[in-house]
Amino acid sequence: MSINDYFSSNKFDFSLTCRNNAKKFIVEQNLPAETFLKILQQQEEDKQIPLIVILDSLVEDQPDFLNSSMDSFIEIALKTLNETAKRCISRIFYHLLRNQTFSFSASQKQKIITLHFDWLIKPSLVATRVNCISVLFYLRDEEDWITADLLAIINNELLKNEPSFRSRASKVIRKIEKNQSRL
Repeated sequence: MSINDYFSSNKFDFSLTCRNNAKKFIVEQNLPAETFLKILQQQEEDKQIPLIVILDSLVEDQPDFLNSSMDSFIEIALKTLNETAKRCISRIFYHLLRNQTFSFSASQKQKIITLHFDWLIKPSLVATRVNCISVLFYLRDEEDWITADLLAIINNELLKNEPSFRSRASKVIRKIEKNQSRL
């Protein structure tokens, strides 16, 4: 079965079994990230979402999978509107930044910063916003204003949001305060 046939004909869902089978297929076929991203882009939005969920799971296991195709992935991220896809994409960036598995260019970092502030400020599901806080925390040293703006947003939204948002926001505030006290 060709790679295109596999992703076009299989009915994907969000189950762990489906994700694991797709990851296994990608690894066994030695599928390049660029090919996977092209297949993803060729799908209608409702079929893109499970593929992004699979990609999230794959990158968690193989953090270097997207290295050669990061610009393409960022362009997909910039066009993403679906909340499930946004959650997965923000989670991918979070893991890559936290584990320092990829060296982003300055231009890539700027796009990621803009995207995550946008998702944090505009109505998004809590999981996406929580991931955005973490992504922006890891990119805070890229521009002088990031920390101040992130703290302002967190402080403004802290009491209005869900417990998971408050928890992550509080952790980020403590980390920022700890880093600032060292200076």
